[in-house]
Amino acid sequence: MSPIPRILSHVTYLVAGILVLSGCKATRVDSAWRDQVIAIDGQDQEWLNAQIIPEGQRIALGIANDDTALFISLRTADHAVIRQVLSFGFTVWIDSRGGTRERLGFRYPVVEDMRGMREAVRNRRMMSDEDMDHWFNAVLANQFGIEIEGPGKGDLARLPLQNENGLEIAAGYHQGQFVYEARIPFQQSPDQEFAIRARPGRTVGIGFQTGRPDMSAMRGRGSGGMGGMPPGGGIGGLRPPGGGMGGMRGDGMRPQIQASLEVWLKVALAEKK
Repeated sequence: MSPIPRILSHVTYLVAGILVLSGCKATRVDSAWRDQVIAIDGQDQEWLNAQIIPEGQRIALGIANDDTALFISLRTADHAVIRQVLSFGFTVWIDSRGGTRERLGFRYPVVEDMRGMREAVRNRRMMSDEDMDHWFNAVLANQFGIEIEGPGKGDLARLPLQNENGLEIAAGYHQGQFVYEARIPFQQSPDQEFAIRARPGRTVGIGFQTGRPDMSAMRGRGSGGMGGMPPGGGIGGLRPPGGGMGGMRGDGMRPQIQASLEVWLKVALAEKK
């Protein structure tokens, strides 16, 4: 076995086999103690020897913490998942009580309109890595911050990517793979809103979720389709359960879109030894 940096030496063992697409139950895992620097830059170099791709999936995950923050890394080469991220956005949810409630969400990238859907329609053929890279860069060029949902019901705020809250999120697309990294701070004082209300040794719920299309808005567009979508058009590569090409069906029935990615973990935060 090749040596694994001590920073995340046991993450390899704790993430194996925990990810499935949509409809899964939360899986209990242990976080690793972070004892070296992790740069949140969308590169995930620190995690390369500490990620597992579960059998049958093209998703890898790493989780670590110290006494100030939780660190997350997610990597996938699955174009269907990447299309979901670029079309509808991506959210990491935190349930500080250790459950699977969407109590505090950090959304990045944020996709606010249907442009991503139209881009997917125009590129319904199998996209090359170069096409995907172009689309990814176009989406990131329109990012102006991190959208935060919660902790109160109906609460919605936005922080700049460079902020004083200690929250860091970055994404990258390299050699056909989407990389997501985040540093989410633990709450240090009662007035620190956008932080995890937990400490090392506690258990928190962490959810990973791609956005969902607004079906009511899509229906409201009528038979003409969404914002210029040609009748019978499709979203290439987004396959509904059971196979087949996703997208708007020619018989006028509602669009069939692959189930969004939704994964929940119950993570025991590491304590310094």
